[in-house]
Amino acid sequence: MNISHQKQMYEFIKHDLKALEDPQSMLMQKIVESQNDISLQIEVAKYVFYENIEYYNKLISLAAVIVKEIGIDDNSISYSQVVENLIMRGYLSVGNPVYPYKELTDRSFDLYGFLGFDVIHRQGCCRHISSLHQDIFQKIGLFCQSYRCYDVQENDSLNPNRDPKFNFIRATHAANLIQYHNQYYIHDIFNQIFFYLADGLSAEEYENGDDKLILYYTPISNMIFDRLSYKQLLVQIKQLHESSLKAHMDLAELLDITCETNDRFYNNSRLLHDFRKEAESYMKKIIPN
Repeated sequence: MNISHQKQMYEFIKHDLKALEDPQSMLMQKIVESQNDISLQIEVAKYVFYENIEYYNKLISLAAVIVKEIGIDDNSISYSQVVENLIMRGYLSVGNPVYPYKELTDRSFDLYGFLGFDVIHRQGCCRHISSLHQDIFQKIGLFCQSYRCYDVQENDSLNPNRDPKFNFIRATHAANLIQYHNQYYIHDIFNQIFFYLADGLSAEEYENGDDKLILYYTPISNMIFDRLSYKQLLVQIKQLHESSLKAHMDLAELLDITCETNDRFYNNSRLLHDFRKEAESYMKKIIPN
């Protein structure tokens, strides 16, 4: 890991956390306003898109079943790899495979809490994929949280995206925090990479390379979008740090799981065909045009 990057990012993150200590600060007021706004958007979405959400939930239930059928039993890494394949191979979107994604520019309503809608429409970006991944895992009954972060290639220049008014790091990326053998890992489906926690504030991808990707946790973004309190945020950071101190699986184990899962996925063409046919009936109701 680039040590100079790490030190600089940690100073930014510590600044952000320090600014949260005063519950009467302008920053905290801004966060509460943002949390309330997102909560309101979710309630409006439930009302306006009630019928679409009903079909979306049926699609998620269908996806959860095939994830368990194809994945290695009781293996969250394997299940997560199946979710990646379903999304990136176009089984959860109308028409062709969805990559590359793009930011939505023609829709004023972002459907916070139901971002997976946009993946079905073959639009969106990392946070839309992350939301869909989270929805499927929650239906299975597995831990999965969106991991909002600042991402940077190890050899790139560091230029954190900071809020111009309140001066905190904005997330530039979203992946998913999952658990495997009581240990946290991050699966970035958008980039198709698994990460391990290097400490409580950063994560490194498993496979080494000249352009290795580093993820830096952005606490305030996590507070805003997941509507956490400052106390809950500190607990989250502590849990991430404690996880980083445990031994994590080595690359060979990860490759064994993902390779076996991919074999199971591509050897189930009949099952996938039937899933696609049933899934399309729901997707076309969600996006009728």
